[in-house]
Amino acid sequence: PKHSEFEVSLRGVVGKGKFQVLVAKKQMDVLPVVLSVYSSAQRAPKAHEVLCCRPDTPWPQIDALLARCALFRGVFCIANIERLNYQKQQQLVARVKSKGAISAGARLAIVVLAESDAAELALHVLREL
Repeated sequence: PKHSEFEVSLRGVVGKGKFQVLVAKKQMDVLPVVLSVYSSAQRAPKAHEVLCCRPDTPWPQIDALLARCALFRGVFCIANIERLNYQKQQQLVARVKSKGAISAGARLAIVVLAESDAAELALHVLREL
């Protein structure tokens, strides 16, 4: 099948045992960015592989996805992290930077929306990555 230039540019962008920060410029681009991460696997993401954050997303939910990323192979994605408060963003950065945070067979995509003022704060935190 013919893929859009957008999809092709995201194929393989997340290497095994690594994480990658991906920026969506519009809210309507967040879902296509998330789905494009899985396009190289030619499948849709599974529910346990993706977390779309809200302002009230509890840390244990984020921690559970990161634990799966550390223990299992596969592609994992955390989206809309700009919606998290600063403290949770800091915890996320610290966890992802820690040794053994991502198993050798796992890939982690962190998707942030960059159209809002809150995203500027998130992008500032992500620069630490």
